[in-house]
Amino acid sequence: MLCDFIALLAPLLRILVVPVLLVLLLIRLLILLLIGLLLLRLLLRTLLWCVLLWGLIIRVRLAGPLGVRGSGLVIGGLGAMLGLLRVLLGLLALLPCLLS
Repeated sequence: MLCDFIALLAPLLRILVVPVLLVLLLIRLLILLLIGLLLLRLLLRTLLWCVLLWGLIIRVRLAGPLGVRGSGLVIGGLGAMLGLLRVLLGLLALLPCLLS
């Protein structure tokens, strides 16, 4: 009796389950696309900061005769470390997507 009932419901369940699974797959793909776009934005922002800091380093080095020669290296080192940290955090955010 129960087997007959399940046999009757199987086509209906198949009709209902397949679209739900497709929607869930589409949602997962959209989430991965959103994460990728956010990481691309982070990378572009990091590159922008590196360019801006590089311009600041050049300005500070040009102001060397005024007594601030060493600050360019300090600002450059801090900018490079912050940029590297942002890239590493972005890669760390990608790790769950790669493991799933």
